[in-house]
Amino acid sequence: MSYEDFEPILDGSFPDDVDDDDPETEQTKIERWDFVDNSIHELIKSLNPSKTEIEWNGTINAEIREVLVKYFVDELKVCTEDEFYP
Repeated sequence: MSYEDFEPILDGSFPDDVDDDDPETEQTKIERWDFVDNSIHELIKSLNPSKTEIEWNGTINAEIREVLVKYFVDELKVCTEDEFYP
């Protein structure tokens, strides 16, 4: 995965594989995206050794998410990429 894989999400649009005919599936994916991205941002803030406020940065979140995908999918083999971040 690369930055280009996440670029549509970062600019507010969604991947083509979201099933627009199934609002429940679409909502579940959006909730998962939000959960993962918010968790990454909270991790960044909690690990920050300074008092400086850390603003949301979609590019940094995407880079960390890419590492996490590799860890969960390739190393631990506990889920698929689509299960981690649909």
